[in-house]
This record gives sequence, C-alpha cells and structure tokens, in this order.
Amino acid sequence: MENENAKKTDEITKEDWLGLISFIPKIKETRDFGSIMQWANVVEDFHNYIYEKKIIFSFDWMAWEEGKALIENTNTLYTSYDIYTLNKFLIVLLRGDHFSTGFLISKFQDGTILKILYAIKSIVEEEKGTEFKHILEEETTDFDKKIIRALNKADKVLFINLGKERGFVNNCINSNQPTLKLDYSEIDHRICEKGEWDKVSEYFLQVKKTKSNVASSHTNQIKYFYEEDENTLWLTFYDNKLWWCFSERKITLLHDNTKIRPVIGKWNCTDINNRPLYEPELNGNLTKVKGFQGTICKVSESKYIILKIKGQQSKGVVDAEIAFENIKDKIGVLIKTLQPKDFELLIDLIFSKGGWQRVGAIGGPQKDIDLDLIAPVTGEKCAVQIKCKSDLNELKKYEKIFESWVDDYDKILYVVHSPETNLIKYKNDSKVTLLFIDEIAELTVNSGLVKWVIRKTI
Repeated sequence: MENENAKKTDEITKEDWLGLISFIPKIKETRDFGSIMQWANVVEDFHNYIYEKKIIFSFDWMAWEEGKALIENTNTLYTSYDIYTLNKFLIVLLRGDHFSTGFLISKFQDGTILKILYAIKSIVEEEKGTEFKHILEEETTDFDKKIIRALNKADKVLFINLGKERGFVNNCINSNQPTLKLDYSEIDHRICEKGEWDKVSEYFLQVKKTKSNVASSHTNQIKYFYEEDENTLWLTFYDNKLWWCFSERKITLLHDNTKIRPVIGKWNCTDINNRPLYEPELNGNLTKVKGFQGTICKVSESKYIILKIKGQQSKGVVDAEIAFENIKDKIGVLIKTLQPKDFELLIDLIFSKGGWQRVGAIGGPQKDIDLDLIAPVTGEKCAVQIKCKSDLNELKKYEKIFESWVDDYDKILYVVHSPETNLIKYKNDSKVTLLFIDEIAELTVNSGLVKWVIRKTI
C-alpha cells in the first residue's frame, strides 16, 4: 500500500504542483482565513483544488502518529521531507478537518500550510527544468536559509539599546553594512577580547565606584556583546516597529573606542512571511523591555517572539481563536432567531456599550431611522437603519433617502442579520456602511452581550 501511494504522488503532474504553489502569494496576503462556518475564499479554493487535481489519496492517515505529531509541532522543518511525505501532510490536514472542525483553518493561521507549500516549491523548482520557468515566477524572499536555520536553533533573545536615546539606531539599521553597536568607550577592547571579565568588573567597582550588582550588570552587558554566537536573536525598537537580526561574532573597535559587530544579512522589521511587526500589535510583556535603562538585557518572552517572527502562533492562541470563532458563529445563529424588536434592542445595546447615546427612543424621530445616535465626546452623529432581512432593491430605496441626510450625520449604517445574496455582493460598493451577521456577532461578543442573546432565545 505504501509503494502504491508513493506511485500516486509520482503521478501528480508538475503543472498540478505548480498550480498548488501559486496559492503562496494569496495565502501571504490573507489576514483573515474565515471561520468554521465560512471559510475565506483562499481556503475554499485551496481545498477544492487539492480534490480536483487528485492531490489527495487514501492511506491510513489516522494511524500515522508521527506525521500528526510533526504537524502539531510548530518547529517542524518541512524542507527536510520528500514530496511524497509532504503530500501525506496535506492529506492529514484536509482529512483531519472532517473530524476536528476548524483544524484546517488553524493550520492556515499558524503558518503550517505556507511552510509545506514552500517545501513543495523548493522540490518542484529543482526538478522542473528550464521549460517550466515561464510558469512559476521566482519568489523573492529576504530570508535566506542561514537565517531560517538560525531561527530554528535560537533559544536566547537579547534586547539592545542602540546608543543613548537610540542615537546609533539609524546608522546601525539603515547602513549598507548593518551592525550592532556598543558604547562603553571607556572599557579596554583588548581586555574584553581576552575575556578578562574580572578586570572589567573591577573597573566599575574601583574607578566608577558602583555597587557590586551594578558592576556585575555592566560587565554582563559587555560580555553579551562580545561572546554571544550567531544563533542569538537580537531585538530593538525603532519607528514604531520591532527590529530583529542575527550577528556574526566579530568585534571591530572604531576610532572613538565604540565597538561594532556585523549583522548577518540585515535588520528586519517583518516576520518571515513579510508581515510588519508593529509595536502596538505585540505582547506588552515583550514591549516593556523598551524601558530597560541599560544597553543589553535578556528577553523573557523569547518563545513568543521567535514564534512571532516565524509567522506562527502558540497552540494556546490558535485554540483561543478557534474558540472565539466558534462562539461567534453560534451566537450568530441565535441572533437570527431574535424577534425584530429584540434584534433592534440588541443593536441599541451594542452601540450603547460603545459609548453612543440615543437622541430619541428606538424608532427615532424620523420613520426611516431606527436609531438616532450621538457620540458625547466627539459630537459625531450616527443614523442606523435595522432590518432582519433585506435585499439590494430595498437598500437602493433607502440610499435615495440617505442622500438627504449627508449633512446631518457623520455615519449612516444599514444593519441586516440575513441579507440576500445580491445585497452581500453589493457590500463594498455601497456609500452606506453595511453590517451583516459576521460583524454583528463579533460586536455582540466584544460587547459582552452573549448571555443577553442566550436569555432572549431560550
């Protein structure tokens, strides 16, 4: 059976593999892969393509414990496997979703699908020959294999302040030859090269008259700079982003007695899938390291940031996101069973939780307004029309009415929990903000109104 299945993998054409690989840029561009109730288009298309091209075949995947364990391990290096094993990984992912709803989505979210596709790509490109070069454009990446290997080996992460008030940061990051830079110009470079750290500590104790713990801290910071190997991950913050790199252990003394060591490749401010690492989107336990008053310190959130740079999420985060999607989908089903007046009241409560205040009673001073709202802090006005069901023709009628409200309201919303298909397709073309069940359900969960909905539908 094993040989028979391997033959089935061999029978998959290069064009079919290339078609599968073409999903890479689409997946990289997608931030929301949908939910267990509604997959994003890229997930749906990927799933259908694998079945249409018969990239999936029958084998006892449930008994393949090693393969399932590798898929659950976010550190698995898929480039070390052959095309047949990679094919089996794909089958486990698709078959597994039938038995564990949300499994496939979670593997798009944590980057597993993308890593398997890149591994397939590397094999197909090696074998395809020049006649296939016109079919698949070369993927450009800023991350060579040396960087990826270092990320897989990294177990220590250090934060570095590049100069007082980040005075070195621009030259270190944006230079044609990016570097790490250390001041401590008063410390003899030759002593550090020899690893005579007792003499460095003695300098701070005797000359600088510091306390022993302060002398030890300064000594350790200098020692990190001189002795960390190429598998240590270095971090800093600049321009509202987190920057990271690896560095060669090669120290150069400059004319002003500052020291530099070269960066391997360059400083990076994205994960390996080229998604920006914006500071406000990172865990506060990591970003608080910015407050460190010295030059170099250990980062306690090392596992978190390594996963983040790899474009992966911890199992706990993935499980939480799946649970959130589950509750959102289930509460959406309940919302659709609410009586019209209760649905209007739910929308009113959502806006109230968000700080909006009603100008009048539900139903509004005009018959075409269900909620007439004002934001007390900014003074913004918002008109809301609420429908349980609606289609494009009905919206068009309201749009004509809404045209006369432009000068009176800053926002006009049309809220529908069960829109017809023609209205869904029109969503991005309307001048009015349309809210459908996905947004309504998420707002309900975020507003703490889940129990309210449940009580109303018991």
